[in-house]
Amino acid sequence: MIDWLKNNKKSMLFILTGVLGIIGAAIGLSEDLQLQIVSIFDHLLSSPRP
Repeated sequence: MIDWLKNNKKSMLFILTGVLGIIGAAIGLSEDLQLQIVSIFDHLLSSPRP
């Protein structure tokens, strides 16, 4: 699963950004918080795993 996520990283980031945008608008998350969540997800995917 992790390998699939790494290979499809851009697609997953686009999906995550869209989902966060919709959910954030619904519950009132700030745009800065949404960007922080996306950057954390991006960092997790790009960090090397043993």
